[in-house]
Amino acid sequence: MDLTDFKAKDIMVQKLVTSNPDEKVGSTDILMVRRGVGCLLITKDEKLVGILTNRDIIRLKNSTDAIHKTVGQIMTKNPMTITADTDLKSIIKIMVTHSIEHLPVIENGKLVGLVGHNQIFRSIMKLI
Repeated sequence: MDLTDFKAKDIMVQKLVTSNPDEKVGSTDILMVRRGVGCLLITKDEKLVGILTNRDIIRLKNSTDAIHKTVGQIMTKNPMTITADTDLKSIIKIMVTHSIEHLPVIENGKLVGLVGHNQIFRSIMKLI
């Protein structure tokens, strides 16, 4: 087995934590802590429109008007995505090249999963 044997569909998280772009950042921060996730997938009309990560929130903490911001104002819009058949080697290359930790998985225009660094580490551990 090697990195190309693992596909996104084999390692992705399917229980997704989502929010909408109109939500206040403070409430999403609490949701992320309660659910133990490093990012929220931002959807509107069942379509992925952005991603909000811990890094985005940390950058905002020094802002004096942070409490008034919405998710849509600070999220990464139109995030990079992969398909369920994207192999692990390609996923790692995308993440390293673009300095990202989470990749939403899209199939037929629908959000179906998420691959993050934890899923990658677990997959690599199976190889060693």
